[in-house]
Amino acid sequence: MKTLYLKLIELLSQIPEIKYIDLNYGQLQEEKPPLVYPAVLINMNASSDDVDGFFQIYTANIELTIICKMLGESNQKAPELIRFQALHYLDISEKIYLKLQGFSDDNFDSFTRKGLADPNIRKGLKTTVHRYETSWRANLHQSKADEFSWARYLRFLSLQDFERRENLYWPPSLLYRIDGTKLPLHNFEYEGSQDRYSALQDLYYILPFIDDHQRNPHAYNITRNWLSCIYMQDDKGFGSRSFLIHSVKKGSKARASECVAIFHNREDIGNNIYKLRGWFLQGMMKRVVSVIIIIEDEITYYSRQDIINYNA
Repeated sequence: MKTLYLKLIELLSQIPEIKYIDLNYGQLQEEKPPLVYPAVLINMNASSDDVDGFFQIYTANIELTIICKMLGESNQKAPELIRFQALHYLDISEKIYLKLQGFSDDNFDSFTRKGLADPNIRKGLKTTVHRYETSWRANLHQSKADEFSWARYLRFLSLQDFERRENLYWPPSLLYRIDGTKLPLHNFEYEGSQDRYSALQDLYYILPFIDDHQRNPHAYNITRNWLSCIYMQDDKGFGSRSFLIHSVKKGSKARASECVAIFHNREDIGNNIYKLRGWFLQGMMKRVVSVIIIIEDEITYYSRQDIINYNA
């Protein structure tokens, strides 16, 4: 709410006619209101809805009370210039509408005016009340992914753009340029194995690859609240005995806590796990706490401690 209030001050301050902006804490009820006119007083309240226990969507209702001193008579018999000055408060209301209506940025969805009232609150002062609505998204839990930021994706891809397929949420495209435009898959060498997440027990957001020279995790595990990477044996030319080590190292560099490894050869699994055990015993790649191995239709889940306790 603080961010919203500061954004309102920033926007309203761009209207030179407005001389005073503050939270509304009953100033108009004081004998001599501590205001400079024209003034805007702000009330805010918000409600929230959970999205799959991971995000909250906040909807804020904003009430702006615009207060102007009456500068003359506004009746039909008043001289035109006097009447024009008396109606100046409507010009300020219009400028506020033009400034706020449809405004959006990286933090807030579009502002929409929901109502307009013209109450008589205090003699000698003309007040109008504007009601606006906006929304924003926030993580429900503190991410275990440290420096990972959803803003990297949501600056051009909203949550509503993800399509639900069984236990997965898919983006409309798997590849994007840094400016947010879509790329065809053949533009990059790409893993292409994200659909294998559908066989797992948890709920996932499949994350697109963004061509911004950063390490790209492949998915966000909503159930566990951590990032995940998935790799297929021999996809990068790794040796059969080192496939799992290389996969976990790559996943750790992409800030993933979960690594999914798809094996083609069952006989390679034991040696790969035993080799990874040695790295874990040395305290390497501490970020990775879960390893999932898939061979054909068989799925085995290992915690970090399971790997350390593994006996070939």
